[in-house]
Amino acid sequence: MRRALLLALPLLQAWPAWGQVYRWQDADGRVHYGDRPPTTAAQPLELEALGNGALIDGGLRPGERRWLEQIQRAEREYLRERDRAETRRARTEQQAEQERERQCRRYSELLEQVRTRLRRGYRPQEDARLHDQESRYAAERSRWCQPS
Repeated sequence: MRRALLLALPLLQAWPAWGQVYRWQDADGRVHYGDRPPTTAAQPLELEALGNGALIDGGLRPGERRWLEQIQRAEREYLRERDRAETRRARTEQQAEQERERQCRRYSELLEQVRTRLRRGYRPQEDARLHDQESRYAAERSRWCQPS
């Protein structure tokens, strides 16, 4: 039902672009709408604008009006959920950027500490460990400090 309402919404919004709209009732009592009257019994409709720009027939029956209100409620709910999702996505992106900056600073500092230690001098048994740390920290810094 919800999907049908969402699919019908663009039709209702595009309605004013069709020009004059006619409403008539057939022999079985069904109401029809169209841009050309099938008989002389069809009468042009006066459409009134709503605040959101959509147009509705001032003479909708209660069931039709409830259907239109359901469509409008579904549209408002969809727009609210879309806004919430966009806010969550932006917040997640911001958090990811902050984490990237934090890791970039961390590995830059660690790399500088190891390089300072290498320049200052070290014991021979520390040689392999310090060079290993230097290459590992340099790789991590390159990974985190790349612009997104």
